[in-house]
Amino acid sequence: MEKIKELLKDPKMDNESIYNLLYDLHFFAGLAEAEDDIRNGRYITLEEFDKEMEELYAKTFFNLNSKDF
Repeated sequence: MEKIKELLKDPKMDNESIYNLLYDLHFFAGLAEAEDDIRNGRYITLEEFDKEMEELYAKTFFNLNSKDF
C-alpha cells in the first residue's frame, strides 16, 4: 500500500498511468479473492456451472414463450 501511495504522489504520474495502476489493483485484488475462494471451497466444477446455465436458459426461454409474456 505504501508503494501505491508513493506512486500517486509522483508529479510525473499521468492519467494513463493512474488508470493502469487502478486496473492492476483491480486485477490482483480479483486474483487474491479467487485464491481465497478456492482455498475455502467456494467454487463449482465446470460441469456444475454448465448444468446451472442450462437450467437458467431453460427457465428464461420458458418464461419468454409463456402466454403471460
